[in-house]
Amino acid sequence: MKRGFIRVVYGIYDNSNRLTARRQKIDGDIKRILSNKFNETFQVFIFGSDNYERMVSQGFDCIKVDDNPAPFNLIKHQYRNKMELIRYAMESYDEMVYMDWDCVPQKKLPNNFWEECYKKDVIQACLQQYHRKKCMWRPVDQRKVANGGFLYIRDKSLPSRAIKYWETIPQENDEPAIAKLTDELMGNWTNTEKNMKVFWDRFETNFCQLHRASPYPAELLKTKDVCFIHYQG
Repeated sequence: MKRGFIRVVYGIYDNSNRLTARRQKIDGDIKRILSNKFNETFQVFIFGSDNYERMVSQGFDCIKVDDNPAPFNLIKHQYRNKMELIRYAMESYDEMVYMDWDCVPQKKLPNNFWEECYKKDVIQACLQQYHRKKCMWRPVDQRKVANGGFLYIRDKSLPSRAIKYWETIPQENDEPAIAKLTDELMGNWTNTEKNMKVFWDRFETNFCQLHRASPYPAELLKTKDVCFIHYQG
């Protein structure tokens, strides 16, 4: 069984738009990850020859998926690039954790990390609550989504299924599609108390914490074994 951690790089250096400017922003995050003493070994899946050469020169274990730095439009479909790289990576893994560059290791992983992940569902993330509505198909809790900065996956079909949902949801990022996927797995989100508990029991990762905007109470969050914090851009 192949299991491991991945990150991705795509995009171009263009600060004329907040979405294209993300490529330059993550360079600061990458620099901080390089010096983090708690890093687990991870692979970087990349769109773009220049991005690949830059990352290899910094010593990363890289896989170039396409010479094009953005096969999907960076303004209209920014996060579709991320989703495609995750989909491609999952073809090589039986079990993996995807992390944004601002998802930062805090301590050494426990020896039973992967075994503990198996105690929950085939996809795990941190639930986040936004100010704006994201999940318009739900009768309640339309602002709650699975955050896309830390994703544990052990079903090869999930990235492609999330992409299909993304194609039907008018949102710029990947998180509503991931939320639609977890809703499907739990049998729809229709009741706040019930579904918050189901998400916690089945899909809330025990190893990552959001820097802000978790809808769960602090007392519950303190029960996690926090090895990563996602600082959310």
